[in-house]
Amino acid sequence: MESDSLQVVMQIDAGEDADLEELEELTQRLRRLLLESDVESVNRVSAGDAPSGARAGPLLLVGSLLVTLAKSPDLLKMVTRVAQSIVGANPARSVELQIDGDRLVLNNVSTEQQQELIALFVQCHAQANAASG
Repeated sequence: MESDSLQVVMQIDAGEDADLEELEELTQRLRRLLLESDVESVNRVSAGDAPSGARAGPLLLVGSLLVTLAKSPDLLKMVTRVAQSIVGANPARSVELQIDGDRLVLNNVSTEQQQELIALFVQCHAQANAASG
């Protein structure tokens, strides 16, 4: 990973009642929303290669995305807002963001609590990394 970029792994949990099709639709919607923003890239996360002899390419993890963005507090906040928009429609949903082993889970906790958690997550990753880069 380049020193001026930040990679965020995002994992969507569509809730207990959701099926794979709904999870895939949410993943595609989140990917489209992120691609409309100023991130560098949004890629599906691979679970490895398909078994030998299979016609498929790499196996993709449904609900997982790898987002690459410039190290910027504003961009990381924007990514969290986009993730919150996926969660907001249904309190059973959550989106986990992971950077360098640190996790932030956006779910149905109060907006005030989420904003505090987001601020700490952004401060820890985007601002500290921008200062060192």
